[in-house]
Amino acid sequence: MIELLAPVGTKEGLIAAVQNGADAVYLAGKSFGARKFANNFNRDELIDAISYCHIRDVKVYVTVNTIVFDNEFNELVDFVGFLYNNDVDAIIMQDIGAFKVIKNKYPLLEIHASTQMSIQTVSDAKYLSSLGISRIVVGREMSLKEIKEINDTVDVDIEVFVHGSLCISQSGQCLISSMIGGRSGNRGSCAQACRQKYDLVNIDYDSKINSPHGEYLLSPRDLMTLDDIDKIINTGAISLKIEGRMKRDEYVATVVDSYRKAIDNVIDDKEISSKDDINKLKQFNRLFTKGHLFSERNQDLMSNEYTGIQGEKIAKVLKYYQDKKQVEIELFNDLCQNDEIQIRRGFNTVGARVETMFSNKNRIKEAVKNQRVRVNFKHFCKPGEILYKTFDVEVMNNAKESYRKENKKLPIECEIFITEGLTSNLIIKDSRGNEVNILGEKNAEIAQNKALTEEDVRNNLSKLGNTPYFIEKLIINIDEKVYLPAKEINNLRRKAIEELDMLRKNIYGREFENTEYNLTNKHNSIKTDMSFTYSVHTFDQFLALVDLDIKEIMLENSYIFKECLDYINEENIDVNIIPIIYKSTLEENHSKFIKLFNDYCVKDVMITNYGHIIHYIDKFNLLTDYSMNVVNSNSSEFYNSLGFKRITLSPELNIKQIEKMYTSENLEIIGYGYIPVMNLKYCPISNVFGSEKNCGICEKDNYGLKDKKDYIFPLLRKENCNMEVMNSNKLFLVNYLNELENSGVSYYRMNFIFENPNEVKNVIKIHNDFRSTGNFDNNERFYKKLIKEGITKGHIKRGVE
Repeated sequence: MIELLAPVGTKEGLIAAVQNGADAVYLAGKSFGARKFANNFNRDELIDAISYCHIRDVKVYVTVNTIVFDNEFNELVDFVGFLYNNDVDAIIMQDIGAFKVIKNKYPLLEIHASTQMSIQTVSDAKYLSSLGISRIVVGREMSLKEIKEINDTVDVDIEVFVHGSLCISQSGQCLISSMIGGRSGNRGSCAQACRQKYDLVNIDYDSKINSPHGEYLLSPRDLMTLDDIDKIINTGAISLKIEGRMKRDEYVATVVDSYRKAIDNVIDDKEISSKDDINKLKQFNRLFTKGHLFSERNQDLMSNEYTGIQGEKIAKVLKYYQDKKQVEIELFNDLCQNDEIQIRRGFNTVGARVETMFSNKNRIKEAVKNQRVRVNFKHFCKPGEILYKTFDVEVMNNAKESYRKENKKLPIECEIFITEGLTSNLIIKDSRGNEVNILGEKNAEIAQNKALTEEDVRNNLSKLGNTPYFIEKLIINIDEKVYLPAKEINNLRRKAIEELDMLRKNIYGREFENTEYNLTNKHNSIKTDMSFTYSVHTFDQFLALVDLDIKEIMLENSYIFKECLDYINEENIDVNIIPIIYKSTLEENHSKFIKLFNDYCVKDVMITNYGHIIHYIDKFNLLTDYSMNVVNSNSSEFYNSLGFKRITLSPELNIKQIEKMYTSENLEIIGYGYIPVMNLKYCPISNVFGSEKNCGICEKDNYGLKDKKDYIFPLLRKENCNMEVMNSNKLFLVNYLNELENSGVSYYRMNFIFENPNEVKNVIKIHNDFRSTGNFDNNERFYKKLIKEGITKGHIKRGVE
């Protein structure tokens, strides 16, 4: 069965999804959901939502997919216990520490891996499946080919986003909202910095590159795959997911209805005919894309001109009447009173609701394609300008109407016994095997006037009204010439339906679980000396560290792996090189890396996603990078249990949270350097220049994205033309060395990306000198240079929402 999975942010949205054909819904409670600003559901509302859905054969998945801090685990375990005891079908999770606790506490509860776990490869899927994850929500950066490869290789259910808003960064790897304003996407508080304007700038020449397409260089179009739903089904994905827990209820109704019809047509081997549905969906879109699923890129992927709802082209301006504030237009499609229209001028828009509309001086409420009409519009228009319809009142009204009544009808079988001198007896059975047996309160009697007929009984039992049932089979056993009041039959029916509802609510019959949980504080209070560690991006930076007699160097750029290994081999230099495996490294490259590392006797490897564990754990000592989002003791314990040598903490932690973590003495933080705030399978440089993949433009000069406050976020090319957006300011935590050391951090990493060799040496010197003297007196000039370039203390004091 192919599951259509719908987003739910409100009670009305839940009803809209179910009544329009969703097989399952996903929603959140008031905590731990990655859409903090949706209405979401309190506990009573969650109970009602689960009951409503289960009665109608619809599954409920609750998102518990934020990163979780240590002080939240008691609340987390209690909340999941509440869901478990109230028969939720599954929960969706991101945090590996939280997952391990919940899996151990509630082993029978189905857990899905959130797209926030950044699942990109077969190995990611294989490893998470081995931990007991029953379903993975694949990253929106994956292609159909890659998804099919997972299905063919890994025994795990696959869920794919097929419609809705897209994140341009890999989910779980976006820190831009967090670093700019403290609103963490990993905590459900994303401020959508990707929807803001940016200029592409050449950093080396301090010049702006004019974009011919628009200034929203990080704002993707909305995903829409209605015409290609058969191709997605053919990958083996079992669940097709619609995005939109913060969208209006009419959106949920319209999109679910459209995809329900498309999926059913595929299943029934009918032609997909979706033109009318696509026109309806245009009322909610930023332009459409087929996304990375179908390898779309640049202008086919991005909505650079405008980040709001695009709507559809509706009319051409013929003339504007300044005195009456009316515009005469020729329609490309139908228009109704109370629709909303707008004009786009460059990257700005003006619009209004159609309050009045005239044809030949006659006031009308509806106009059709090719008709010429006048409508109220207070903004001056020039002949030839194009109007867009961004709100279609008919679409919205039809959407609302679609869930005002019960459309989700399920078959039941009924048998009734009406025997003289006995109470009546009604038996109802459903397709799940539930059976209800209800006895009446009054005996059937010999009729004094009109006897009860089978037709009377049939009519009374069939009055199922706004219940989710219809009678598929009815057997009536009735004595001749007996009488039973209609009220008695109606009471039988009502009680039977109520009891059937109760049986259908509880699918799993779980026994009550104790939801208490205590996090034991095992923090090692013994102070350890903090060590400096170093990662580099260029060969010149590597040579600078070698020149300083640094004995351990991490390489975050795979293009210099062999060059650096060759150098220490040829020069016979004693340096422990630690390659950092890029998160989106292609699967076929791992075997090449492993051979290279073995040839040069590499001992340690730093991993950046779950799939890397499979490739490297039996061959090398492993370390985790910041991208693994370690923010709690249970996550660090997870990696310690696997024998990891070092664990890099998330930059979203503050010192107080680090102090309260318990772990062995192997915690590392990034204390200096640029932090990647977005990981893109998209190149803004290529988009602006209109170039093809592997164009090489980024290799000639350094580029960045400048925001409205003139902060520049440098761009860094990674493998396979992926791109990292770096934070606008370098992290600089040297002032907090003592506090970090006392908090239990054992390793402080300096992360060199764009620095030249001289700057590398100065950064190391300023750290060593500050550690010795507690001031910058000997390095004042360089310190002032760092401040001028832009430094930040990140979250080390403030933390995130």
